[in-house]
Amino acid sequence: MFFWHYNCSFKILLKIRWFRMFFGGFKEEIAMSVRNMLLNCFFCFAALTGFVYAEDDEGVSVDLSLDYVGKYIWRGQNVVDDPVLWPNVDINFGKWTATFWGNFETTNINGQNDEFTEFDYILDYSDDLPGFDGIGFSFGTIYYYFPSAGDTTEIYWGLNFDLPLNPSFTIYHDVHAAAGTFVSFNLEHSIDKIFELGPDLPVGLTLGLELTWGSSSYNHAYWGVNDNKLNYWQLTASFPVELSDGWTFAGNLYYVTLLGDSIRNSNAFREESDYFFAGISLSKSF
Repeated sequence: MFFWHYNCSFKILLKIRWFRMFFGGFKEEIAMSVRNMLLNCFFCFAALTGFVYAEDDEGVSVDLSLDYVGKYIWRGQNVVDDPVLWPNVDINFGKWTATFWGNFETTNINGQNDEFTEFDYILDYSDDLPGFDGIGFSFGTIYYYFPSAGDTTEIYWGLNFDLPLNPSFTIYHDVHAAAGTFVSFNLEHSIDKIFELGPDLPVGLTLGLELTWGSSSYNHAYWGVNDNKLNYWQLTASFPVELSDGWTFAGNLYYVTLLGDSIRNSNAFREESDYFFAGISLSKSF
């Protein structure tokens, strides 16, 4: 009954949108209709899959997190040069994960104080690679929606390896705004305890290193550079603390530096080419 009701509402919404497009003929209405259709498909899939697994206690889990970060640096790009909030919800069902993420600006540096300026919707499938011990894979799609600047969509796939430093790579293909390819190579190592704040309150350490590359069309769209280039490398250090009732608090440090003279001198996202900033996060799994 739940899915039937949702499906009927979805069909009615589509009919209204297409009716308005036919008689209005506005480009903005077309974009809005496509976006709403994608979002409704996303929510419908998430709701239906959650409903299917609802009676299996191990089938569905939810992860909540909230980050407060000194800057919003996305793929080396200084999107917001002031503190932001990042609420995040992961809904895990089997090998699928639906993620809802937002960027909330806390200052008026971009003229959007106390506003959500970005929403990301991610659908991911991850599993072990059949026939290959110690190798996992993932693929999925990311829909980026910017309330004041339009939207874009990426599809991605990647591999991870059960080796020292947990190497992995992910390849992203932008199929809309940039129509290019972005590649991320990652290493990560975790230590359960480096010291204790008190009895039964250990502080861990997770170190991460990321090196990235962009295709010519990707770099042209984001940096104004018409070449295949390395983009940046990023070093992260996280210090998680397991609290009571399943809550985790972490202090995080980030260092990002752009690579290559053409990327560093592009000034596409402010004049700085190196960033060091910090943040904190609070998370819980259900």
